[in-house]
Amino acid sequence: MMMRSLRNNVKWIMIIVTVVFVLSIFGMYGFRGSRNKSQDQGEDYAVARIDGKKVMRSTLERALRNYVDRSDIKDITSADVPRLYKSALDTIVIQTALAREVEQLDLKATEEEIDEQITQIEDQFPTKEAFQQYMEQHKIDMGELRDNLSNQIAQMKLLEGVTLGLTVKDEEVREFYDQTKQMLFFRPEGLEVNVAEFSNSETAEEAHQLLSWNYTWDEMRDIVTSEDIIEATPYDEPVVIPVANLEDQFAPLLELEDGAFSPVIEASADDYLLFVKRGHVDESYTPFEEVSGDLKEMVFNQKKQQAQQKFFVQIRDKTNVEILDESLFPAEASEKVEEPESPDQQ
Repeated sequence: MMMRSLRNNVKWIMIIVTVVFVLSIFGMYGFRGSRNKSQDQGEDYAVARIDGKKVMRSTLERALRNYVDRSDIKDITSADVPRLYKSALDTIVIQTALAREVEQLDLKATEEEIDEQITQIEDQFPTKEAFQQYMEQHKIDMGELRDNLSNQIAQMKLLEGVTLGLTVKDEEVREFYDQTKQMLFFRPEGLEVNVAEFSNSETAEEAHQLLSWNYTWDEMRDIVTSEDIIEATPYDEPVVIPVANLEDQFAPLLELEDGAFSPVIEASADDYLLFVKRGHVDESYTPFEEVSGDLKEMVFNQKKQQAQQKFFVQIRDKTNVEILDESLFPAEASEKVEEPESPDQQ
């Protein structure tokens, strides 16, 4: 709807990298029920060895499907397949290396930690029954889920150990702000307004009439509340519309006095808007003090991801990968595994 579009144009969104490791459990481990043979290739066979352990074709195929789903890859051609097989193998290599490091350090998850993560997964579903139905439909065994969660939690403990001692200096945060100031924190010149969105002109005109009778904005919202009013900002929560966006039918907003309301504006056949101008906003930048806390978290997560990637390279270099079916992989697959995805990214 038009009002949501206006809001999207004036929000200054800062992306914070967060770890949502456990919520990707289904995609990471590729639960699809037990399989002993590749669905696509008939008889199963070993395609590679990692630290002497065979990687079966069926395992590679599942990893490939999960990789494609997770990366939202579309329109795959035959030329893409070798690269995708290689990326799927990379994922298996890193998971194998992480499992080896966890075993060597004897890291384990407690039952309480597993229960907590089970609860978090259940909370992603509207009801416990919906969660159980999902488990049954996808032939996911609770014991298998708990085992995989146990492995996952242990790996997270391993990665947390890698990033212990990381700190962020105030100068680093300030430098990041200066580098991204124009892109992330510039506020263009705009109008501060309240806006209401209606599905038909009759209700919009009724709201306009109420305002002309000196009803307050919030009183109008209460009176007109129905399925015909799509959305309306509370009076104390105005939005800012960039002046550059006020063209065509929205140009009259530029002529409004502070406190004045606009005529009903038809944005489309089922979208009618009513505005109250609250004031003018000069172009500016979000103050550093206002965003420094979030920026510090961003810089910390960048450092954290860099430390984890370095660790992945180290454990990868200690992992022996032998290609058994060279027809599936690019020629360089046996020479070097490409930079792996971190669990955070997965």
